Amino acid sequence: MNRVPKWIPVSCEQCRHRDPDSWGCAAFPEGIPFDVRGRADSHLLPLPNDRGIQFEPSNAFLQELEEEGIL
Repeated sequence: MNRVPKWIPVSCEQCRHRDPDSWGCAAFPEGIPFDVRGRADSHLLPLPNDRGIQFEPSNAFLQELEEEGIL
């Protein structure tokens, strides 16, 4: 579930599905498409070939937002 307010820009680096050792993720294991990479807000809704997986904030990102008093 995406608890991040819609006005907060998000990126692939903040997604729980990203593989930190590559440019892949659970949705796109062979590599995140250039149009999506760095703009995960473009992946809040289903995209072709995303295996049914969309952006979800990582625990670290949620903790950061909580520490900033945003959540």
